[in-house]
Amino acid sequence: VVRIDPGKDTKVQQLLDEIMRIKEWADKLVVANEDDAKLATSDLSIMRKLKKTVEEKRQEYVGPLNAHVDAVNGAFKLLTGPLAQADKTATDKVTAYKVNQERRRREAEEINQQAIDLARKQAELNQGVFTVDIKPVVVTETPRLTRTEVGTSGLVDNWLYEVIDFNLLPDAYKMPDAAILTAIAKKYHDQKLVPGVKFFNKPGLRVYNR
Repeated sequence: VVRIDPGKDTKVQQLLDEIMRIKEWADKLVVANEDDAKLATSDLSIMRKLKKTVEEKRQEYVGPLNAHVDAVNGAFKLLTGPLAQADKTATDKVTAYKVNQERRRREAEEINQQAIDLARKQAELNQGVFTVDIKPVVVTETPRLTRTEVGTSGLVDNWLYEVIDFNLLPDAYKMPDAAILTAIAKKYHDQKLVPGVKFFNKPGLRVYNR
């Protein structure tokens, strides 16, 4: 059963009234002594339980919807999964072909240029005579874009990076490993020294419900 319009739910309205009263109390709260802390702790415990009640009520509304969405997504994965695989397979093959053609074109240009440079050097040394074959290596020219009646494909630049020597990396591009430093802070507190790092304690309040 899918429930709608929680704003008209009597229980939700009661929860809203109670929460607004609690918010008003929290805004006016002053904790100056242990008695104040005890009173606030009791109310904090009530608030933790109230959060659970609110979440349970929310699940009454979204649970069936989420279950329906999960069922729909599961059914459509039977379509999208194989389609995504087919798309990737075809994309990889066309990309590999175009990358290979581009590589062959660049290599041919380099070979032709090397032959011309060598012939020029021979001519300079032999009164204009050279023996190098400067007939260009021909590679079948392939269009940058492959056009059909239903679509077009072509390579696009996608520049990435790989750090090959971290020691040579400028400091501006280095980032601390937050996960490791947090683990050290929790395990060793301020006993383990890491150059350039200060460990400190910032206590938080945990409320235990009985």
